Amino acid sequence: MGGFLAEQMGFSFPFYLSGGLTAISLLIVSTSGSLKRLNVYSGGETANISLRKTLGGLRNRRLLAISVINFSRMFINYGVVSTVLPLYLYDFLRFNVGFIGVILGVRSLGLCFAIFSSGVMSDKIGRKPVASIGILVSSLCIYSYTMVSSPLALLLIGFFDGWGMGMIQIAIWALLPEQVASEYMGGAIGLFRTFMDAGAVAGPILTLPIQLTFGTNNVFLSGATILSAMILSLLVASEHKT
Repeated sequence: MGGFLAEQMGFSFPFYLSGGLTAISLLIVSTSGSLKRLNVYSGGETANISLRKTLGGLRNRRLLAISVINFSRMFINYGVVSTVLPLYLYDFLRFNVGFIGVILGVRSLGLCFAIFSSGVMSDKIGRKPVASIGILVSSLCIYSYTMVSSPLALLLIGFFDGWGMGMIQIAIWALLPEQVASEYMGGAIGLFRTFMDAGAVAGPILTLPIQLTFGTNNVFLSGATILSAMILSLLVASEHKT
């Protein structure tokens, strides 16, 4: 949708529209009586846990393993797919901005489908098998972007790429509570999210120099290789069988 709006209304219009929707959301939240009446403190007892114990709970290979997977997932999402892929489609394949938006939209549709279905799949066959399938599917799709040029093929690759990334996302979030004791979950989530945000920041910064130095195809090859290597990190994580 953003691509078509940019083509029809100018590149600044989607930014104005996003800003307006954000302002409306802020207004709704700030004037909501239900939210104002929420009491964050439940009145129950809380455990006093020292910072040293929290950090000790975070220093384990299992938590770091899935955090690295989270970093790689965001690195590729924001570096390869959200930064280099649109440039590749526009500069090399000569697609217009509207169709590039459609490809990214179909990829988001695959992500939504995976989020809907992967939770059930992970309960039935396990979190690590679902994450492994997602890693393999997305790795193949990332490099496949450079191997086709037809619009239909790119749409299919985009959908399955999003589907694979969604499987990884759901599976590693489901794995997170199984890597640390419950009293350390707050710190574990903080570390997990820090790796996630770091990947989103590092992706665009590092992939563009790789593209300029080694070429666009090598960016996709690097992304597929990095993601495939996360199978090794997944082996370190623990999973409680039910």
